Amino acid sequence: MIVGGLLLALIVVVEYPILRRSRAYREHARRVCCASNLRQIGLCVRMYRNDYDDRLPPGRSLQDLVGEQWSGRPIIIRGRRRYKFVPRVPGPLFAYSRNAVIHFCPSDPANGNRNQFPYPGISYRWDRTLGGKLVSELDEGWRTKLLWERQAWHNGGMNIGYLDGHVSWQP
Repeated sequence: MIVGGLLLALIVVVEYPILRRSRAYREHARRVCCASNLRQIGLCVRMYRNDYDDRLPPGRSLQDLVGEQWSGRPIIIRGRRRYKFVPRVPGPLFAYSRNAVIHFCPSDPANGNRNQFPYPGISYRWDRTLGGKLVSELDEGWRTKLLWERQAWHNGGMNIGYLDGHVSWQP
């Protein structure tokens, strides 16, 4: 009995630092995935700009850009349950970003059940003053912030997507 207790205590002492580090690694992986999502949305904006003579898509929010009133329908892909989102009112970016998963931050606490989302884009914010403007009209040019997270979920910081396509983490 005593040997079992000592053995258990030894295992806990040895494994605890490993578990703490793995939690930090998981959060780092979620932050990288979130940055990838913002980069993909930024690429959708860039493709739209290329098609519309360097004009940013019109819209006051990311929901306006992708489409409003989305409904999720579960589908099974390779044994995993996925949701196929279909907008009732497609936005200007819908033709460029049909993957609704990129609109969710993996660290967003509401991300666990995507059925509760009325539409994608709720994890990220879009600068509402940029809708429909030409890139040449912007004061900051390529340093203009396009997208950012709704809250600072990543260790007190957030990812920010810029007009030139890069994404950075800001504390």
